[in-house]
Amino acid sequence: MNHGSQRGAKDLVRVFALSYGLSLITSLFLRNVIGAPIWLAVIMYGTPFGICFGTVSMLRLDELRLKSYLATVLVRVFTYMAAVFVAFFIALLCNISLRTQKMPWEADVMSIIQSIVTQSYFQVSGAAAIAIAFLTSSIQAISRKLGPGVLTNWLRGYYHEPREETRIFMFLDMKDSTTLAEALGHMKFSALVRDFMADLTGPVLATKAEVSHYIGDEAVITWQMERGLANANCLRLFFLFQSRLESRRAYYERNYGLLPGFKAGAHYGQVVTTEVGEIKSEIVYHGDVLNTAARIQGMCAGLGEEFLISGELAAKLGSREGLRSLGSFGLKGREKEVELVAVDREGSVP
Repeated sequence: MNHGSQRGAKDLVRVFALSYGLSLITSLFLRNVIGAPIWLAVIMYGTPFGICFGTVSMLRLDELRLKSYLATVLVRVFTYMAAVFVAFFIALLCNISLRTQKMPWEADVMSIIQSIVTQSYFQVSGAAAIAIAFLTSSIQAISRKLGPGVLTNWLRGYYHEPREETRIFMFLDMKDSTTLAEALGHMKFSALVRDFMADLTGPVLATKAEVSHYIGDEAVITWQMERGLANANCLRLFFLFQSRLESRRAYYERNYGLLPGFKAGAHYGQVVTTEVGEIKSEIVYHGDVLNTAARIQGMCAGLGEEFLISGELAAKLGSREGLRSLGSFGLKGREKEVELVAVDREGSVP
């Protein structure tokens, strides 16, 4: 099973588990209102919500990208709200049908539902639900646009004063970008870079990474140490991104006549993290680890490898198949040689 299928299956399991869990809790408090045994109420309410939200999760709205960012948020909000109302209508229909001992499509059942939905409390609740969903989705969208965790750190002033941290950094760069820019022209190459970086979003979120910044066709990605080591996230991102691009091969070949490749280098170490700037503030990282990670990535072409990490990072990841030591090399700006380790797909990630 590929990463996309695994993610889809896990999402559906989570959706149904949450739906049945919330239905169970609601049934315990509203057993007299629902008027059905708890086990039946859980099925009656949990199943419609599980099906509706499971269907919505399969639409991958988190990957939706319209020209207008506001339109993207609105589509997400109203799709989720439509799922809520459809699921609630089906559950309500089943509940009333059970209590009246009549079929759901009979006039008496529909008349009761009509009387409920025309009540002012129902309409106010619906409007409040839409407003809350829009606000929540907007905050999530802004947070996602800035990068995971950045909005929270800004609001609480976490990096207002410089802080020392130990982080993993990855420099990820599109292959043969100069040649591609000449062949495609600046406008089409820019569109290629836009799509390339957009497809990096899913792997970044899946591995709990943060995007430090973009430099042309290069992305600088970072993890807090424990997050990067957990499940070998700092390695998994590379292969998740490969899978994502491969799944979009038809799109890239149709629009650009090629499937872009990439190379990456990663290292870890201490950095000083702080917020700089007032007009356009950013959270920035200062430390030798960034220079070393960039140099490691720069060694990929000469050594004929796609993904290199430092021996120090490999040691932190522990013994695993798929890591090949290439020996020690001198890197520009470093007095001591650095051991480079090639990362092969097989066995390198859980």
